[in-house]
Amino acid sequence: MNLTEHHTKQELEESLCKEIELKLKKAIHESGNAKLLVSGGSTPKVLFNKLSKLDLPWEKVTIGLVDDRFVESTHAASNERFLNENLLINNAATAKLICLVYKPESMPENLITANRMYHHFHSGIDITILGMGKDGHTASLFPTDPSSLKGLAKYYHGLVLYTRADVEPYQRISCSRSLLHKSSNLYLMITGKEKLEVLKSAKEKHLPISAFFETQNTPLNVHYSAN
Repeated sequence: MNLTEHHTKQELEESLCKEIELKLKKAIHESGNAKLLVSGGSTPKVLFNKLSKLDLPWEKVTIGLVDDRFVESTHAASNERFLNENLLINNAATAKLICLVYKPESMPENLITANRMYHHFHSGIDITILGMGKDGHTASLFPTDPSSLKGLAKYYHGLVLYTRADVEPYQRISCSRSLLHKSSNLYLMITGKEKLEVLKSAKEKHLPISAFFETQNTPLNVHYSAN
């Protein structure tokens, strides 16, 4: 795990935006396209807006979510909606989005479709941006949820799975550890001293985020600011 501390959240956002821009340009130059997985939540909102304004061939970028709430895409809690409103705008409006929720009325059918669509990321992911909750969860992989623990296990090779949160909307859908470990560049964006303390104790407490401290491709690159 590599930790970069920034004086302000604005400095963090600007630094991470520049780094992601370079990685996207490199991927497009080398392979003709780029694959980017991102998190929802309020923390990356400004970062996403900055990314959306980058002068990139966004039509060559495929964007996916590391997790979502199992709700309609019009729901206020939908990460898909959050992406459509904050990242897939401006220059990035031409990027392709692969989402996780297709049939909220049918969990079994939705899971089949989501796994089929996320096979696009099975061969590798150029960049993944994770978030982390104060309980040490990342994506929708929670510390006390049996389904999450399955998704975090080394033996589990499914791409996406359903998990359950402690707060509404309870039903979630998340990328598994094995899929996220295919990321060539893995970032974690956190703010606030409380979350930094959670991160520092994560390995000792076996919290979900610790499963990503070291992957087969890269160490976890943490960008942190106290404010």
